[in-house]
Amino acid sequence: MASSWVADSTVPYTMLAGAAQVMVGDACDTTIVVSAAIYALLAWQSLAQLISVYIWLRSATTVLTVLSAWKLRRTQPALTRSFKIPGGRWGLLYVVGAPVVMALVALLGSDRFGLIGGVIAIVVGPLIYGITRFCRR
Repeated sequence: MASSWVADSTVPYTMLAGAAQVMVGDACDTTIVVSAAIYALLAWQSLAQLISVYIWLRSATTVLTVLSAWKLRRTQPALTRSFKIPGGRWGLLYVVGAPVVMALVALLGSDRFGLIGGVIAIVVGPLIYGITRFCRR
């Protein structure tokens, strides 16, 4: 197998690199240097540890996606949609609750590196978002 879904995914790195670019103001060179530093730090870890952190980040994006569907249904119930979640409130509860529960089980069962690295990665995201919003004012 030449590549895997983990190797093909650039979501975590793109988010960090994009945040670095926004903070310095379209300085592409800085983004490349920050990305290279992150890659160098992660290169010392085993594949199992990297997958563990990846699971944390992927779970976070999945949970945010299903929570956004719930919020949209709650705040704009009359909005025309191409797909409607069947089952009314119970269907929505299942669609939102199942991924949240599965993510919690997977995350709490991860190894120590994944637990620490995953928590750091998830906390850094909103922190960088807040900094970039503050800098845009």
